[in-house]
Amino acid sequence: MGSMLSFFGRQLFITPQSADPRKYSLKGQCGLVTGSNVGLGFEAAKQLLGLGLSKLILAVRNQKRGEAARRKLAAEYPNAKILIWIVDMASYESIKAFVAQCQTLPRLDFAILNALHASSGRLSPEEVLRPEGRCTFCLIANL
Repeated sequence: MGSMLSFFGRQLFITPQSADPRKYSLKGQCGLVTGSNVGLGFEAAKQLLGLGLSKLILAVRNQKRGEAARRKLAAEYPNAKILIWIVDMASYESIKAFVAQCQTLPRLDFAILNALHASSGRLSPEEVLRPEGRCTFCLIANL
């Protein structure tokens, strides 16, 4: 019970400090963030660029929404190279094509796999065992 109270206390009353760009630099590095056009993925991308990330790959499902996110980020970080790559976590073929595209990179220093397979309901055991049900795991295993 004590550790649970401690956890909630930290969540409610302690604000973590942001990484200091003078102390931590991602200059010269290449990073990839899936699901990076909105929410946590977008904020992660913004934080990485704030730490001087040289090349950012926004891995998104929708080109138009990805481009809107890229424009917002580029306005704040004009020196960063920001690419948009399309990947649909619900499609095994899309994952395979995305992995092949990643393998053409001279380097990929890190990936934040924020996007998940979106479904309208719970997946049955049969659906989980089909390749489409394992897409997130396929991406992790192949990057």
